[in-house]
Amino acid sequence: MAGELDPRLIGLLRASLGFIDALRDIGVEGEIAVRLDRDGARRLVNVVDVKDRGRHGVNIAGLRFEWPKTDPVEAFAENDNDGALPLEDETPALK
Repeated sequence: MAGELDPRLIGLLRASLGFIDALRDIGVEGEIAVRLDRDGARRLVNVVDVKDRGRHGVNIAGLRFEWPKTDPVEAFAENDNDGALPLEDETPALK
């Protein structure tokens, strides 16, 4: 249902806001970023609706969650020309 929110997202927002509050209480100022590995980023992207899957960061409740850029091998795997088989004498440049 469109009006329902994932409970994991609500938990993430509450935890993020609590974390920000605690950091501000001890005097941290400015932008705050959390660094994730690729597996953590995949899990986060499954909970948060990230419009551009190619991005390597997202802002949530005052925190910037960042992860390494996509592995080049993964990027090539995503762009496989929809599995189309080449015609005889057709090179990738001709597609």
